[in-house]
Amino acid sequence: MKPKEKTNKRLLLMSLMALIITMNVQAQVRIGEDAAPTKGAVLDLNSDNKTAGYVGGLKLPNVSLANLTDLSSFTEIPADVADLKGTIVYNTNLDSSAGLFPCVYQWDGAKWVIQATNSSGNATDAWLTTGNAGTDSTTNFIGTTDNQPLMFRTNNTYSGIISNTPTGSNSFGMNALANNTTGTTNNAFGGGALQTNTTGSNNVAIGGGAGSQITTGSNNIVIGTDAQVASPTDDYQISIGNLIYATDATGAGNGYVGIGVTAPAYPLDVKGDVNASGMHASDFWMDSDIRYKKNITTIPDPLDIVSQLRGTSYEFRTDEFPQKGFSEGKQLGVIAQEVEKVLPELVINNAEGYKTVNYNGFIPVLIEGMKAQQTQIELQQQIIEQLDARLKALEAAK
Repeated sequence: MKPKEKTNKRLLLMSLMALIITMNVQAQVRIGEDAAPTKGAVLDLNSDNKTAGYVGGLKLPNVSLANLTDLSSFTEIPADVADLKGTIVYNTNLDSSAGLFPCVYQWDGAKWVIQATNSSGNATDAWLTTGNAGTDSTTNFIGTTDNQPLMFRTNNTYSGIISNTPTGSNSFGMNALANNTTGTTNNAFGGGALQTNTTGSNNVAIGGGAGSQITTGSNNIVIGTDAQVASPTDDYQISIGNLIYATDATGAGNGYVGIGVTAPAYPLDVKGDVNASGMHASDFWMDSDIRYKKNITTIPDPLDIVSQLRGTSYEFRTDEFPQKGFSEGKQLGVIAQEVEKVLPELVINNAEGYKTVNYNGFIPVLIEGMKAQQTQIELQQQIIEQLDARLKALEAAK
């Protein structure tokens, strides 16, 4: 070996040793420029001066993460994965359901955490889980900028959708409208609302579990927690709080409404008693089948009862009780306090302590009263006829 080459090798070896010694002492390295590293930086990459060195960027390792705890792309994995805390990679896999997007992720000791930034490299524009300050309602929003619906998930479970078309369906709540396939213009708000609907359209459900049994029925309205309609496949049904129901509710005026009756058979079908300040109807039907009744007896002394009742004319105090909706003008009826003394079973107190009368209860009393009166009339007619016959006989004997 020539002396000059030997000298060069020695100089190169000494330079490398000096560099290693400097690195061990200072624990700093600068790449891209022949200058001292920036104070406080372990690794200083320079890329802003083309004359001083090569200009470029930092190329992070590209990995395809399968999930937010995936480390399978690494050649070696330490026994304690927390030792990798602070490691950064660029993920190339897009799987929004797993929370994975093509961007930078950092290992926090147990999982990968997305490093959200805006176009300016400023992370403050990300919607934070702890809330945001300084937002501008004219430019900031939660939503999409393309023609796609906005989806919501909770624990990676379907929890809502805001449609991107006029005929699309909207929902909000865990599993609300979760199984909808071809149904359109449905609106479900509340966990499990319209959960089993598949092809039904134009349904509205408000409340947890509201309309959850509807499958193919359309144009139904369901309001209230766990409120359900009578049939999961019929159309134009209404259920409010599992108390008020309607069928054939097309708006054409031919539907049926039930209170406490799930499948009403009349324009107004009520289960139980009805209390009203005024009532107008062309027909009024009441349950009276003998199979509903027991301890049946004929009303005794009906004429004595009727004689103790008083029919009155009166006017309601509409100005003192406007909330009752009383009718104006002269009315005919009885006084509850007077009836209570004779027929207490026909009088009850309402929630405010005011008395109400069962006017239908007078009908059987009047029926029996008229029968008793007719019996008296017939008996009196017999007596009159007998007296008339005796009178005629006495006149003929003269």
